Amino acid sequence: MLSNPFEKQYKKRFTVKIGQYLKVISVDEIECFLVKTKELIFILSTIEII
Repeated sequence: MLSNPFEKQYKKRFTVKIGQYLKVISVDEIECFLVKTKELIFILSTIEII
């Protein structure tokens, strides 16, 4: 299948490490990103207790 070179491909999900566990977060759940020193924080649009 040929892809259109003018269409941008973006990530649909991110994998994050929480302690020793990996969690897949859909971009639909992410409200915004907050970047601190060597640290990336996702602000989620849904409240979830991990």
